[in-house]
Amino acid sequence: MKRILFYKPSALIINVCVFIFVFISCKKQTTEIPSTSEEIATAKAGSKPNTFPVVSLKVTVRDALDDKMTSDVGEDYVNGTQGVSATFDQYGNFIFSCGTSGHGPSASLVRWLNINFNSPVQVFINPPITGNDKVTAITTVPVTAYTFTPLQNMAETQSQCIGLTGGSGAGWVMNFHRAAEDVSSSPSAYAVVTKINSTQWTVTPVGSCSPNSNVCALRNGPDVLYGYYNMPFSFTLTKN
Repeated sequence: MKRILFYKPSALIINVCVFIFVFISCKKQTTEIPSTSEEIATAKAGSKPNTFPVVSLKVTVRDALDDKMTSDVGEDYVNGTQGVSATFDQYGNFIFSCGTSGHGPSASLVRWLNINFNSPVQVFINPPITGNDKVTAITTVPVTAYTFTPLQNMAETQSQCIGLTGGSGAGWVMNFHRAAEDVSSSPSAYAVVTKINSTQWTVTPVGSCSPNSNVCALRNGPDVLYGYYNMPFSFTLTKN
């Protein structure tokens, strides 16, 4: 009589397969290294390389007697209030803009900067503006002649020369070594940014890097140069 070693071979095969699967799964769990909390936090952050924390700012305009770019009502421009946006952006530039109240034809500016072109240095074409106009946007950019440090990363007492432009929706812009003016032959001034303490910076078109301090170019669109004008101003930017 033959001895039966296994009862119901199909059941035995199923049990063996289950045992092998459980063994492999347990081994895999003990050999894998779990993600650390830092790795999870980094993944959630999703920050882009070569970018920096955005800094909210309060802008104080000097409003001296001879300044040609002045505030509208003598009050600070605070990021997030009265339609104002004022920041060091993720690329290290100063970005300023003024918004409107209302919609469509009834929309009106809430805040602005006054600008005066009554001190010409050299005029090529009669300007497309009257001499007393409004600036609603200002931006800075690196320039070819100088190494750029993101403004929020500057060391205390450090100064640097950068380009700056300002204008409105009317199509004209004033350039301080910005865009077409970013050439060695341009008589326009650089904007000089200085970090005066841990929370404050100044911006003014006065410095040894400029061939002519305070001078800006007035352009309409990207190409038409109307002339050069004295445009003294000074801003103090404070972390808000």
